[in-house]
Amino acid sequence: MFLLVHAPQAGWGSPSVLISATLAIALLTVFAVVETRTRDPLVPARLFAHRGLLTAMAVTALYSATFSSLPYFMTLYFQNVRGYGAFATGLAFLVPAVVTALGTQAGERAVARVGVRRTLVGSMALGAAGAAALGLALTGDGSYALLLPGIVLLGLGQGAAWTGMWIVAASGVAAEDQGVASGMASTTLQVGGAVGLALLVALSSGVGHGPPDDALLTGIRAAVFAIAVGLGCGVLLTLIPRKAATAAA
Repeated sequence: MFLLVHAPQAGWGSPSVLISATLAIALLTVFAVVETRTRDPLVPARLFAHRGLLTAMAVTALYSATFSSLPYFMTLYFQNVRGYGAFATGLAFLVPAVVTALGTQAGERAVARVGVRRTLVGSMALGAAGAAALGLALTGDGSYALLLPGIVLLGLGQGAAWTGMWIVAASGVAAEDQGVASGMASTTLQVGGAVGLALLVALSSGVGHGPPDDALLTGIRAAVFAIAVGLGCGVLLTLIPRKAATAAA
């Protein structure tokens, strides 16, 4: 995690990043060797053959890389582009918080009615549409009301996806492995957020040209559109036939 957070700022070729990368690879290798040889592994290798769990891990990573990265760029937009103060920025995030909570409740009902796989597909599609709409609405002088359609779609999609992806992670996993499966999904959630934000920050910094204010807005919009593409990939991922997902649906 240190590597992923530190690298964009220090530079991927800096000594501290290279040392961190080497140590990370070495420690992961040692962990894998120990896990395959111990009688009671922390992460049983057999779980990596579980298709439903692998799909859930991919979805949680993508969820965090997209939905969870958005507040960073919206904070930059509100404060550095629009000039909002800290209090006004907090108020601007009130609507997304409420809508996401409502999306979580809607996701529970959708899972019961149409199944978890369709719920995930629909929630990711809502999020992709919302991110695209939000990216189009990000301007240097537009009103907050112009952002609301995208914010609402994103919030509903985020809340509903949160409900569905944890159900997928637990579906078809033996009772004694439920805790480990949840931990694996949680780990990919954290790693996905770190990797996704690092990549989006690099993209945002690389595409902006011209005056600082215009470059910042261009970079933020590029990151938001990239989030829309990522969520579109999430739709495709959840559409791939999986035995576990079909059973859960």
